[in-house]
Amino acid sequence: MEKTLPSKKPKVFYGYWILAAAFYCVFIYSGCGFYAFSLFVKPLQADFGWGRGEIMAAFTIFYLVMGVTAPYFGRLIDRYGVRKVISIGAFIAGLGFILLSLMNNLWYFYGGYTLSLL
Repeated sequence: MEKTLPSKKPKVFYGYWILAAAFYCVFIYSGCGFYAFSLFVKPLQADFGWGRGEIMAAFTIFYLVMGVTAPYFGRLIDRYGVRKVISIGAFIAGLGFILLSLMNNLWYFYGGYTLSLL
């Protein structure tokens, strides 16, 4: 009788784990950042007295800024590496959240919202 070696299960390619993690991040971002924004419009209207159009303008400003700055962030990542750019971006996002916590003016809302999500 011949002895057969136990077959090893092939490992899952590492790139698939990266792809799964990226998909999850985009899934959460889309759900929370894009589709859930409208849930905050009525509370912001009630608390600050801003109009619906003024509040939704922050959403538009954010996506315009993101579209314009994306190529520049790509160049920064190519030049300085992902870790440095993400570290600085996390610091800037933290400043945006601080600005949002102190907002009492519509312009603070625009600036804080744009900074916190870059």
